[in-house]
Amino acid sequence: MSSSDNLPIIVQVLDQAGCIEAVLAEINPMVKEGLITVEDVELHDRGKVAG
Repeated sequence: MSSSDNLPIIVQVLDQAGCIEAVLAEINPMVKEGLITVEDVELHDRGKVAG
């Protein structure tokens, strides 16, 4: 495998709809081939995350 292989990339982002839409306006022209998916999520807070 070399760095020139056409490997899939997955980027996950969680933010408010308006922020996602603004970023998509910047990203869409850069994506010449492939898919961009946007999905609604329901969060269930389970307490503080370590970090």
